[in-house]
Amino acid sequence: MAGAPPGRGERAALPGPAADARTWHLRRQIWQTRTQLELAILEYVGWFNDARLHEALGYLPPAEFEALAAARNQETSERMIYC
Repeated sequence: MAGAPPGRGERAALPGPAADARTWHLRRQIWQTRTQLELAILEYVGWFNDARLHEALGYLPPAEFEALAAARNQETSERMIYC
C-alpha cells in the first residue's frame, strides 16, 4: 500500500518525514494510466534535479550550481594552461 510504513525486513526508500514531503504530490491523486504516473514522476525528478532551491548549495538549484562549478573549473583550467 502506498504511503504505508515498511514491514519487518523491508527497507524504506526514504526515511520518515522526508519520504512524505518528497512524494506527497505523487500520492495525492489517483492515476488513470501508468503513463500519467510516469510523466508525473519525470516532472518531479526534473524539478528535484534542476529547479528546487537547495540549502547546502547556497539556495541555488542543483543544475545552476553545477553550471557555475563547471564554469569555475574551466576558468581555473584555462589559467593553468596559460601560466
